[in-house]
Amino acid sequence: MDILLIEDEPPAARRLRKILDRSFENLGEWGNVPVNVTWIGDPESVPAAAAEKPDLILLDLNLGSFHSLEWLREKKLPADRVIIISADTRYCDEAFSLGVFAYVFKPIDEALLKQHLERFVKTRNLIA
Repeated sequence: MDILLIEDEPPAARRLRKILDRSFENLGEWGNVPVNVTWIGDPESVPAAAAEKPDLILLDLNLGSFHSLEWLREKKLPADRVIIISADTRYCDEAFSLGVFAYVFKPIDEALLKQHLERFVKTRNLIA
């Protein structure tokens, strides 16, 4: 499973990567799920990385001076494959109206994120 992690703060990206590793070590009925996580911290690199069509995109909203919800508004990212990870609660309703799969608030509740990951894998039939 290919995951694109879009987060501009390296410490936050490392923490999220560890959470992903733990979550996919024992993911529901599938057990250990191999994942390939690509981390992008620079907004200018996102379009090329998204063109690779990752299975899942974990998206921080505030990337320095850039607000990544613009990519969803302009349909530059496939909203149905996006889980937003953000401390900013103001855009939750809009994000869901744009079709995002889930919205997880920072600080991250690891169990809740894992539930969203399990639901994502199950609804997408990503693992046989």
